[in-house]
Amino acid sequence: CRNDMIRTLDLTNEELDTSVLTNNTKHLQSFKLYQRAYHVFSEAHRVEEYQRICATSKSLEDLGQLMYQSHKSCSQLYECSHSNLDLLVTLSQEAGAYGARLTGTYLTIFS
Repeated sequence: CRNDMIRTLDLTNEELDTSVLTNNTKHLQSFKLYQRAYHVFSEAHRVEEYQRICATSKSLEDLGQLMYQSHKSCSQLYECSHSNLDLLVTLSQEAGAYGARLTGTYLTIFS
């Protein structure tokens, strides 16, 4: 909860609002820290896997699967996607793209 964050970070409520939270998160009273951290660490693992695949097999299918996994994590754990974007990723996969994911403010399709 918000009070736990304030205690853990040794901040005042105002400091939390101005130095940690953004305008669209200041209203939050609870935080999904475990799932957000899990997303970050799993994303780092996918980056290492991507590098390993590029250095060894160069399998486009394997690289694409990492992109799909990344998007799923962004969508479900980090909750930074949108239903329309999720639909585009699904449609891309159904159309035979090797991979698709949210990248910044864009959808990247690897086909």
